[in-house]
Amino acid sequence: MRKSNYAALSVALAVSVYTVVLGIIYPYLSVNLSELGAPANLIGINASMVPIGLLIASVTYRHFLTIMSPFQIAVSAILISACILVLIFFFERIDNFDILLLFWIPLCISLGFTVNGLFIIGEAWINRLASNEMRGRILGLYTTALIAGYGVGPLFIGLLGHDGLRISVASIVIILFALLPMIVFRKKLQGVEFKSENRNGASSVSNLSFARRNFLIVLCFASIAIFDNGAVSFMPLYFSDVGLDIQLANQYLALVIFGGAAFQPLVGFIADKVSNGAVILVSSLMTLAIAFVVYIDLLPQYISVLLVLWGGFAFSNYTMALKELGDRYDDESLVVGSAVLAMTWSLVTIAGLPLIGIGVDIFGFSAFPFLLCTIYPIAMIVILTRIVSASQQSTR
Repeated sequence: MRKSNYAALSVALAVSVYTVVLGIIYPYLSVNLSELGAPANLIGINASMVPIGLLIASVTYRHFLTIMSPFQIAVSAILISACILVLIFFFERIDNFDILLLFWIPLCISLGFTVNGLFIIGEAWINRLASNEMRGRILGLYTTALIAGYGVGPLFIGLLGHDGLRISVASIVIILFALLPMIVFRKKLQGVEFKSENRNGASSVSNLSFARRNFLIVLCFASIAIFDNGAVSFMPLYFSDVGLDIQLANQYLALVIFGGAAFQPLVGFIADKVSNGAVILVSSLMTLAIAFVVYIDLLPQYISVLLVLWGGFAFSNYTMALKELGDRYDDESLVVGSAVLAMTWSLVTIAGLPLIGIGVDIFGFSAFPFLLCTIYPIAMIVILTRIVSASQQSTR
């Protein structure tokens, strides 16, 4: 395997370390505020600050490339994130949640901003460094690492207990660990620049213009964003509503997440052998089909297997969105594309969950499997339209 592929894997490891920290921070801050007596709406507002920081970063970070190298941006993002964590845990000693939030809200926005710096540069790096014949497999491993990172985060809280000092030290050490793989391949990473033109000679474009030209990539990312966030927020409630105890309902959610993580290397391998559109079409179709089977409770004895498959097919769109981006673009367009995907994830996180909640209020929890998969059929329509259009052009 080429050295550039190993460098891409090192970046994937560095970025996935961030998700471990986010998996620690989200529940830890929420529990702290709850113990201080903060109402649920304030806890929710504080939790939404990191996505807001992600959103701000997605429209500003590529401009930093005019004054800093990608390597400088990534290293700065890691070091500043560590400093922000120090401040978050320092202010934890305040025992009034109103005063505490005055510090935590801007710090969480800042954390989202710096975290997204590594996500945007890191995903652009991975796509640029991965060879064409290995890109799918490397991105599949990257997606697996991201999902696993979010799952591992809460385990640290269980292992360390709800002790502020131990949690803070662990979080800071983990986030600084992201520097290690980047230092090992620093020469390779420092040699990667994102110039103002892509390989097709197109000039620099805005995020909105890029999104319009690459609607399928945006749809794929939006579909998994609403599936992932909707599943974490509502799936235990859905299974509880149909009569299961909450512990089993949470185990079912874990199966979906496990399937998402376990399947991505295989998805990436297949994507390296066949067209991206074919993989997206099949995975979207299977996601919808399993949603229907879950809805009608057709195979209750196989529900565990179905949920693993559901997660595997649904999360495939994350891998495929990144692969489609890497296959199409190079140079600055990779950074713009990564920023657009980050913006998509942030907007869906902020706006999509309330929409799912409204859908549940209107149609009841029975409609939840379909609400979770709202965007997948749109992606299928776009792909089928492309196929028909290509077929018509070939017959002329």
